[in-house]
This record gives sequence, structure tokens and C-alpha cells, in this order.
Amino acid sequence: MTSQEIATERPANGKFVAFTTIAAVVAAAAAFNSSTLGLEPWVMFAGWVAWFTRPT
Repeated sequence: MTSQEIATERPANGKFVAFTTIAAVVAAAAAFNSSTLGLEPWVMFAGWVAWFTRPT
């Protein structure tokens, strides 16, 4: 493989940046809201894990 072939196999950089930015904003807002409610921020992440690993 040449270096140009490797470069074309990578995902679109703009989508990665957009997804990462959105995820960071959501996480920051959730941490702020958790702190505003008087909860520790780690409680929020424990809640996310519990929510997404629940049996359906």
C-alpha cells in the first residue's frame, strides 16, 4: 500500500470532529446539570452505564 491509499481509507475528518464536539457538549451539559442538582458528576456516568446496560 502506498501512503496515498492509506489516507483514502480513513473516515471523513469533518464527521469525526462534529461527532466529538457534540459528544463533548452533551457531556459538559450533563455534568453541569448533575452538579447543579447537588450530585457528584460520577453519579451521572454511573446512571448512563445503568441505563444503557439494562435488560430490554
